[in-house]
Amino acid sequence: MNPIPLLLIILYCLLPGWEKTSLAADWPWWKGPTYDSKSPDRHPLPTWPADGPPLVKQTQELGTGYSNLCIFGDKIYTLGDFGDKSYLLILDRDTLKVLHKTEIGPGGSVGGFAGPKSTPTTDGVYIWAVNQNGILFCADAKAGRMIWKRNYYKDFDGAMSILKNGMYWGYAESPLLDGDRLICVPGGKSGSVVALEKTTGKLIWRSKELTDPASYASVTPVTIAGVRQYLVLTHNLVSGIGIDKGELLWSGDCSGTPLAICTDPVCVDDYVFVTRAKLGGWGYKVVRHGDRFKAELVYQLKEIDNTHHGLICVGYHVYTTSSKGAFCCFDMKTGKILWRNRAIRNMASLGYASGNLILRNERTGELTQVVADAKEYKEVGRFRPSERSDQRAWTWPIVVDGLLYVRDQQLLLVYDLQKVSKRQNQ
Repeated sequence: MNPIPLLLIILYCLLPGWEKTSLAADWPWWKGPTYDSKSPDRHPLPTWPADGPPLVKQTQELGTGYSNLCIFGDKIYTLGDFGDKSYLLILDRDTLKVLHKTEIGPGGSVGGFAGPKSTPTTDGVYIWAVNQNGILFCADAKAGRMIWKRNYYKDFDGAMSILKNGMYWGYAESPLLDGDRLICVPGGKSGSVVALEKTTGKLIWRSKELTDPASYASVTPVTIAGVRQYLVLTHNLVSGIGIDKGELLWSGDCSGTPLAICTDPVCVDDYVFVTRAKLGGWGYKVVRHGDRFKAELVYQLKEIDNTHHGLICVGYHVYTTSSKGAFCCFDMKTGKILWRNRAIRNMASLGYASGNLILRNERTGELTQVVADAKEYKEVGRFRPSERSDQRAWTWPIVVDGLLYVRDQQLLLVYDLQKVSKRQNQ
């Protein structure tokens, strides 16, 4: 197993300036504290009744957009459009009352889908995010006061991926906080990836060897062959980038003209899997010879063409949905599909907690709980939220401290999973 999640947890707890309560109580950035979409909760996940777990709180004040939640201490952070502007929102975690609403800059629809798509990142002192128009910002995490801004287009000569039929949806990545650095992907000929000083936005390095346009995926810190690096998906390539100077360590080709390049690649030990809508997936093994790395293609999986709904790895078993309408599990080392099931019917975004997967149907918003079992599909409850927007349900479900959070545009629904468990044990 990859040792990096444990290392990250230790670093997470030791970093200075972090006003922490407990690890299980926070979700400080995109895909959670260990960057794998897995909740750190250890509460057993109960079977859901037909009407779902109890809805304990909700708000309709989040504005337009697909941004997920950043949850830290007594606050929740997200982004949303109001009118033609995008905003950083700071909510009280207990009441969901909006405490601060700070203008980021011009918002609006890009490619037909309005609103920001980036999830904020925080260390408890500062907060960072980027809106759909490439405005990267740093704000005070307590009151939302803007500290600095950068523009991906003007400041970094950024370039986004242009997809099938000329489609383009604006920036969607969630910045990666790594110690005192912020890692971002504006894309472009001057270098796809940049490392910035987190408190000033000053450029530290740029990946001059990787000059691909940016995709809609986010950077993930990984360790491959004993070397910590950044896993990056751009328009044509999946790559490993050195953390100190931004040097290109290796790349794997995944080029083509896809419908979307949004799903973050995943890494387990030295194996990397990447998927692109309508094109399928590629499984690489990254090997090291001295100081050199090489990505060796092990298999291609045309059946696995996830759009932006996520990949969950449990050991070498990968769970995901595809545009073919099936939820499936496959072996990351070999590409062998272990099972597939059409009970979900459409693509669904994924969450994970206590050994179970939570799927959110992109068309209906229905939530389904499935045991993460590599042998067979085991469903343990499903329900439809009582309220829905008229947009696709693309924001991923997350579980933090026994609560299930579901954002649907301006609407945020919070369900208490532990009340289900207590009721079942009575």
